[in-house]
Amino acid sequence: MIPTKMIPTDFVDSILTDYQFQWKKTQLRYLNCKEIAADHKIKSYILANKNFVYNIEYAGTDIQLFIQKHNIKSSLDNYDFYIIIDFEFSKLPLEKIECGIRRLHGHASIGGYIAIQSFFINYNSNKIYAEFPNSYDSSITYWIETVLKIQNYSNESLPLDNPLLRKTKDGELISGSDFMYVHGNIRFWTWK
Repeated sequence: MIPTKMIPTDFVDSILTDYQFQWKKTQLRYLNCKEIAADHKIKSYILANKNFVYNIEYAGTDIQLFIQKHNIKSSLDNYDFYIIIDFEFSKLPLEKIECGIRRLHGHASIGGYIAIQSFFINYNSNKIYAEFPNSYDSSITYWIETVLKIQNYSNESLPLDNPLLRKTKDGELISGSDFMYVHGNIRFWTWK
């Protein structure tokens, strides 16, 4: 069983120690931005679908606070849509990531959003899929379809093959300008 990471009612202390949340705030201040585009998109989806019940077990502090602030319902058992953004989920062994996504997707009535960090995937596991394509970009799509057996999805992942070599038009690294270490670079919207 994957441990639950819900924010307690008195969440002030947990915010101060949540490195992912603090790192996001630091990056936003440094770049003089108000929000990460990927976070804005998921928050807009939540506001457009306030009547849904969300599983925010692995949504990360920022999204959990957003759900609480807007009095949107959340549940670990009976939910319409799940959200996975928390980096700790990406650090789980691959078998637990797969089991967690299958569990969450299986219980959702509508679908979910998955954002996991490619640099952490399978770093602590011996599981290898020899039949996967050589391209990381192709492999992640193959993984969603073949291993997780999710056929109805939209892939919004950042380029994964040699991500540090890819640059934006203004010369900034995609991983830096897109906050890869705050909001995972493997991004899928999954649907039932």
